[in-house]
Amino acid sequence: ITLILHLSLRISTDDVFKGQRYHLALLYLPAFFLEFLLFFTDKLVLGFKPFQYSMLRDPGPWYFLFETYVYIYLGASLFYLSYGASSRRVSAINRARNRLWLLGIAPLILLFLYLILANHFGWTKLTSTFYVPIALAFFLIITTYATHQYRLFDIQFYIPWSKVRKRKTAFYDRIRQMIAEIADLGTADIAIKRLAETLRCSVALVGGGKPILALADGARFTAEIPQATLRQVEHIMVANEIADSLPQVHALMKSQGVAAIVPFHPRSQYASGWLLLGESFNDEVYTPLDFKMVETLFDKMADLFLDKLVLMRAQLNEALRQIQLLETRQVAMEAGFAALKTENLALLQQNTLLLKTQAADSISEKSPRISTDGDDIVLLGRDKVLFKTLRQNFPQIQQFTHSGSSSFKRMAAPTLVICHLEQNDVAEYGRVSRLLLASPLPPAALFYGPGAATFSDTYKNSLLGYLLEIVPENAEPELITRRVRALAELRRHTYTTATFDQPLLGQSPAFVAQMAQAQRLAPLVDPVLLRTADREQAIALAAYMHQRSGSKGVFRVVRARDLPEGASDDILKKLIAETAHGTLMLAELDGMAREVCGRLLSELLIARDVRLLGAFCSLLEQSPTQLLAPFRPFIMNVADLKDRREDLHLLAHYFALQFSLQTGMQHYIQQAALENLIANDYPYDMVAFKHALFTLRQDGAAEAVADSEIIPCLSDNTLDSHVAALEAQIIAETLKRCNGNKSKAARLLGLRPNTLHYKLERYGIAQKTKVDKK
Repeated sequence: ITLILHLSLRISTDDVFKGQRYHLALLYLPAFFLEFLLFFTDKLVLGFKPFQYSMLRDPGPWYFLFETYVYIYLGASLFYLSYGASSRRVSAINRARNRLWLLGIAPLILLFLYLILANHFGWTKLTSTFYVPIALAFFLIITTYATHQYRLFDIQFYIPWSKVRKRKTAFYDRIRQMIAEIADLGTADIAIKRLAETLRCSVALVGGGKPILALADGARFTAEIPQATLRQVEHIMVANEIADSLPQVHALMKSQGVAAIVPFHPRSQYASGWLLLGESFNDEVYTPLDFKMVETLFDKMADLFLDKLVLMRAQLNEALRQIQLLETRQVAMEAGFAALKTENLALLQQNTLLLKTQAADSISEKSPRISTDGDDIVLLGRDKVLFKTLRQNFPQIQQFTHSGSSSFKRMAAPTLVICHLEQNDVAEYGRVSRLLLASPLPPAALFYGPGAATFSDTYKNSLLGYLLEIVPENAEPELITRRVRALAELRRHTYTTATFDQPLLGQSPAFVAQMAQAQRLAPLVDPVLLRTADREQAIALAAYMHQRSGSKGVFRVVRARDLPEGASDDILKKLIAETAHGTLMLAELDGMAREVCGRLLSELLIARDVRLLGAFCSLLEQSPTQLLAPFRPFIMNVADLKDRREDLHLLAHYFALQFSLQTGMQHYIQQAALENLIANDYPYDMVAFKHALFTLRQDGAAEAVADSEIIPCLSDNTLDSHVAALEAQIIAETLKRCNGNKSKAARLLGLRPNTLHYKLERYGIAQKTKVDKK
């Protein structure tokens, strides 16, 4: 009885005693105890007496232990076999095996239970010596079949209306349907996918020349099963059936997740193929009838693949030929790509060198993200060639004859004006100056032509702080295009330049957040405290807020020296009266005398028609916010220059324009010099930055003067123009050294006489030489 329970546990669960041998000892311990009582004591059986043609035991006082043991162990056997016959955690073949064991052991268990009950109550009609061997023989026959046979019939299939019968019937119908339509399947891929749907498992078709010919249902079979092993398979090989006969092949199939291998023409050299079926195959196919149905299906598919695989071989050879051709082309492309990569690296190095020697305001050439689509650009003049060039870069540009045209006056104020100025055109000068001076934030302007320098010299004082650039006469359209793009970018990020040496412009996140907060606080009448490390920048920001507020009064800046210690109340009242309905800016709130500042604030509380703005140094440990506590001011942080690294290019461009406007000389700060300043001597405020830029500009101007004999101003023309000018200068000097002997000059320059003659005509050197001789 203990052996029956042991076997029932093993067959209904997956090796329940693996690694736990003491459980097995506990299982057999009651049996050894009962055997001891039977052989060495009379507690279990007192003796025996004749009964019919056999012997009947005389129960002892502890015989109930044996009866309890039989009930518990046989009941547990029935329970575990029933669990294994119905649980989805057990494979289909093991469920069928549990059902057969349950069928074989049921008569034996029922006979044991009957004999115990009958002998206990005196109803004995049967003897164990005759009927137990019969039940045990039936049990051994059924269990032997279930243990040693791999393809078991399923008992539930023969029970009407059972779930297994419904599932098997549907499975057989799918197979018959696929057999009926197999001739209409066009390709091997379609056939494999249809087979995967029918069998509800992963399927792969493996051929001799190509590792995997077709996959279906997410199959991930690899080519790790050797071809030699596959060629040994001449009939359907199921992994569960070869565990003992072919252990190595069984281990290989299990590791690859292959449940069965179906051969197609395995002895053919060209038409051989094998179907690899996934582990889900065992859930559907495990009975003899199942295998009979799928074998019929595989026979039909073998005939289909015999025709299809020959075509696939031809297509495979063609594909291999095309792959070889593509590999040859790929090698050639890789060689070309390597050459392009080398050339690209050389161009990148040249571009880096040019970026470091270009003007620091050429920010648009550094960043491809800059766009001028939202800017209104106007060209004033009749320069059709320049307009055509600009139109390619700025599609929104408009052209007018001059600033006095009626069509130009009707349009809204543009954001950028490009104006061609003639010499001594006083009327146009006046109209353009009025256009620039009419708005608090006027458009950026670029002037070129013979009258541009005269206009700049005439109005340089009134236009101080404006975004104004003068390009040299006869400048190339490409240079004007670059300057226009840089000016548009500068104008887009400019808020105000009313205080020309403290501009409010930038694009850094810290500065943009500061200006957004200033625009929100500007319309309010509440006091605002500005925490800053640059007082002059705070004053410019306060002036901007006063302008945005729309106040009718004046903007008054008061420093510590304006309110000395001991200032009378009359002075304070006069100051407040002069700033009525305006804004009073205490620029040095932390440096003023506390007593005077307190009295001033008391007067402001009484007046209530003057808005108070104050600035204090953010570097101080103690802030004067407690002094303004009755006003409940807003506290605003002014962005320091160290937090505005992204704005330094814009500021450098702005101050370069102001220097050029005041001096009338077009010398720009080089990019390398500006980056060196930022890296080694970062300015702490706007004034220090302005002075550092002026020093860099002076150094750059000195270098430009020293090099003027070789290369003219690098900012005026393109690289081709500079090269042409240098070449013309060298040819003229060589011809002069040779006293006009062209043949000798050609030999010295390494040129052919015809080439030298062409260059002399191109640069006008020959004509100039004739004039000099005359």
